[in-house]
Amino acid sequence: MAESASKVDGVTQINGIYAALGRFTVEFSRMVDAMETDLYFTIGGNQLLLRSITAEMTADPLRRAWRSIMTQATELSPQDVDVLAKLSSEISKVINLRNDWAHGTWFVGFGSDEVQSQASLMRFKNLAKGLARPSQLESRPTAAYIEQAATHTNVIAQAVQVFGGTVHMRQTTDTKVRPSDRVRITKKDGHSEIQVSGNGMDWVATEWPLLLSSTGGPGD
Repeated sequence: MAESASKVDGVTQINGIYAALGRFTVEFSRMVDAMETDLYFTIGGNQLLLRSITAEMTADPLRRAWRSIMTQATELSPQDVDVLAKLSSEISKVINLRNDWAHGTWFVGFGSDEVQSQASLMRFKNLAKGLARPSQLESRPTAAYIEQAATHTNVIAQAVQVFGGTVHMRQTTDTKVRPSDRVRITKKDGHSEIQVSGNGMDWVATEWPLLLSSTGGPGD
């Protein structure tokens, strides 16, 4: 009976990892969609034609285009420019994580029942000094860690949407609200904390998930 219960628990842990990865994939797509939507509304015109331009853009070129258009669409204050730069950097981190997760090799359900709460992720890149593992990539992600990354990505998607929506509102109305009134990025315990509010009163916050352990390997 104990062995059967252990197997059931192991299956539950494995399914949790798969479910968390699925949620991260969905939240990442929402972040990308938020950038695309910002472009469509900020540029205006025939959105179907604009979509034909962005339809096959990968995430990082889209991020760079999004940042450029946000910069030029309306007059930004120094605080707005600072938030935009930091938000773009946080988006870049998520894109790198998504690429490492998508192109890495995953092992789920390996070893004893006790370690099935963790996946094993193997990822290498060709860098200037040769083959190396990404130094900030968690090599033993748990379902909880992946869920934390998904939640973080969800808040970034909200920040992108609110920043772009405020830029568009400043284009079309005489509002005094600035993007930096709705999106804030500060340092907390050495990590960037992102705060976002659609109305200036109700705030949600997130910070970049911490590594669970050292990844090791060449290049660290």
